[in-house]
Amino acid sequence: VTLDEEFLADENTVYPLSSQGEVYQVANSYIEDTYVSTLMPSVNHSTLYNLNVGQNQYLGVSTSLVKFNLQDLSNNIEVISADYDIYNHSTGTGSALYVFIKAMQQAWDASTITSTQFQNFTTTPKFYYTYYVADGWNSFSLTRLVQDWLLYDRTGEGQPNYGLSMEQSIEYSPQKSFYSSESPTNPSSLSITYRPAPSGVRYYLKNANSNYYLDIGDDDWLVQKAYTGKLSQQWTLVEQSDGNYIFLSPQYTNSKMMRISNTSNSGADVYDYTSTAYPYTFKLSANT
Repeated sequence: VTLDEEFLADENTVYPLSSQGEVYQVANSYIEDTYVSTLMPSVNHSTLYNLNVGQNQYLGVSTSLVKFNLQDLSNNIEVISADYDIYNHSTGTGSALYVFIKAMQQAWDASTITSTQFQNFTTTPKFYYTYYVADGWNSFSLTRLVQDWLLYDRTGEGQPNYGLSMEQSIEYSPQKSFYSSESPTNPSSLSITYRPAPSGVRYYLKNANSNYYLDIGDDDWLVQKAYTGKLSQQWTLVEQSDGNYIFLSPQYTNSKMMRISNTSNSGADVYDYTSTAYPYTFKLSANT
């Protein structure tokens, strides 16, 4: 394995290095979080230690907002995983809860944001996650979203880092409360596992019949599109030890590999998946 010299010299690189990736813990001072509530439309709640979602009689419907400052992360890394750990302390206040996590689409300030301002924000997010919430600690994967934030910082593609919102899947369900990043008890946190970005030649995979290019579509399914030159159309060939088979790794989310959903069936779907095990290897053959 050859490590990038810029990565090795970066002051944020943690030693000793591990082939499984290094973990970067976003400092609490680099996290902004608060919530907004419909029955207090002009009130800012950023000085409180709660992140509320759902409804109660005093606040109305609450939505929580979280933003992470990732400026200390090197641009020359690939994100393996990003986990948002958050503690639900409102046990016994209603039925089980699912939350929607959405990417914010414009800038906001945790110290000033109110429900009135939030109602005017863009309501169609690019990223959308649904997670079940248990009592106590919960871990929500934000891997694809963090990858896209860092991609935007590096190339201008992807998603600007405006943070995220959390809301109930059914907004009028009983309120649940989480501890914020500033809470003295069980504060929320974001942990990012990363490694040096792979180097090598990047390829565009063109369909000889349609003249379209292999691209990453919605939900990681692979599609063919007209040429754009973006990272979602750029691929790295990663040779296996036997020299006969390769992985196809997209530059858009380069911790993933191309995968066939069922290798035993003709016409099986192909998509982008986080793994490096069979059935993700391919053999290149000359067209003679």
